[in-house]
Amino acid sequence: KVSPEFTRWEEKVMFHIVNSNKLKCKYENKNNFKYECVLMTRPDILLDYKTTIPNIINFINKNENLLMIRGKVHKCKCGCKCYITGHDVVYYSTSCIIDLFCDNVKNLLNESQKFNPRPPSFIHGGHTLFGDIIGKMKIGWKMWDSSTEIRYHLYRQEYDRIPFIDNIHLPFEEMVNIINIYRRRFDYFKDGAAH
Repeated sequence: KVSPEFTRWEEKVMFHIVNSNKLKCKYENKNNFKYECVLMTRPDILLDYKTTIPNIINFINKNENLLMIRGKVHKCKCGCKCYITGHDVVYYSTSCIIDLFCDNVKNLLNESQKFNPRPPSFIHGGHTLFGDIIGKMKIGWKMWDSSTEIRYHLYRQEYDRIPFIDNIHLPFEEMVNIINIYRRRFDYFKDGAAH
């Protein structure tokens, strides 16, 4: 449960990231090991395991000490002085790098209470929130190889529940196609909204 002092959606996201990582660390410490790879994603994302697992295995085999991301991280061009990324859905790396990432999330969460109405890192939602965390980490990051990209689908409970439950047994691409066809009956998606 989110602490009541965190009212902005960005703060709630950060609160859950920090506390999820605490559970991971607690389990690692109790069992005296570190995960070779940790994947962080949003709770509204359906991942295609056929593209996720090979990417994780490839990452472990290469022994890269980098944060793997989908889009570039760069200074925002609007003048807000924040870093921005075009992707705020899936990140993966070693357990130690994810710990550093989560330490930065925790620091930003603690700092967020000093700003009214919003901290600069929240200016473009998740894109500057995660862009700033990654850009200010001072550790390396690398974009996924586009030929081995992790496939995912943004799940919308209010629209996707029925086709998801009815077709969860199907391969990922077939299930996503059925969900997308089902979505056409809702006004929200008629103008080409992807999510």
